[in-house]
Amino acid sequence: MGSLSRLDHDVERYLRTGGERTLPAACPRCRAPDACIWWGRYWRALRTGTRSVRLPIRRVRCRVCHHAPGLRPAFLIARRLYARPLIAAAQALHARGLSAEGVAVAVSTEFVIAANLVRAWLTTPVRAEGP
Repeated sequence: MGSLSRLDHDVERYLRTGGERTLPAACPRCRAPDACIWWGRYWRALRTGTRSVRLPIRRVRCRVCHHAPGLRPAFLIARRLYARPLIAAAQALHARGLSAEGVAVAVSTEFVIAANLVRAWLTTPVRAEGP
């Protein structure tokens, strides 16, 4: 699971920069060009498998449609506490034939991950998402 050490590196870099990002060129919803302005931030919990952190998530607001999405980093999945690479690793292990209980044991490092949580992950899309 080499992607997990890269995940820790990505989280560290994100925390060092404070989640700083550039404004989107267009609104993610209405596609109006240059319509986004910074609209604060919120804090989001994340577990990487080896640690638990709180991340600042920058939010933008469209001046046209008033949509205010958070700009999540690529390693976050909406409404999931655990990071995308950890869930993807669990799905890959399950695809190789491990049961949910076996996957839970394999991906548990610092935190004990329950088999019913792994079962929920098996239906979670891990493709890259927009904001």
